Formats: sequence, structure tokens, C-alpha cells
Amino acid sequence: MLWGTHGKHHENGFTLLWDRSQGLKHAVPFVPFKDKDIELGKNGELKNKVRLIVRHYIDFDDSGVARIYLSRLVDLTNKEI
Repeated sequence: MLWGTHGKHHENGFTLLWDRSQGLKHAVPFVPFKDKDIELGKNGELKNKVRLIVRHYIDFDDSGVARIYLSRLVDLTNKEI
């Protein structure tokens, strides 16, 4: 999940996320499918937080130990995964 308890979608294709307690803000290239996808609960908090969908590629070293050697951002969503 991305940092942010509150959010607002802008027409430029980005959604501004911020955390009320920390005051941190960042804009992510996330366009909700419908306005209801940026649903607010009580106190104006996001009901569905924005999540990263990441693909990790695993490789094994000579001793057989697995490690993530590459990660790729695939998409953003606010649905439970």
C-alpha cells in the first residue's frame, strides 16, 4: 500500500495522497475507474488505499539461495488483492 490516508483525484490523471498525521503528500499516476473508487469514509479517510502491483523476478545464486534480482511496477489499484 502507498502512504496516504486521504486522497483527491485531479483531472491531469494523478491522484494526490496525503497522510493527516504526518502531513506528507505525494501524487501518483492513478486514475480511478469511477469517482466512487476514491470513496471517503468517516473523517474523510480513504476507504480503499492505493496499492502497488509489483512483479518480482527471482534468481538463485551458486549456493541455491533465492533472491529478488529485479522488481517491476506493473500497475496501481485501490482494490483488495
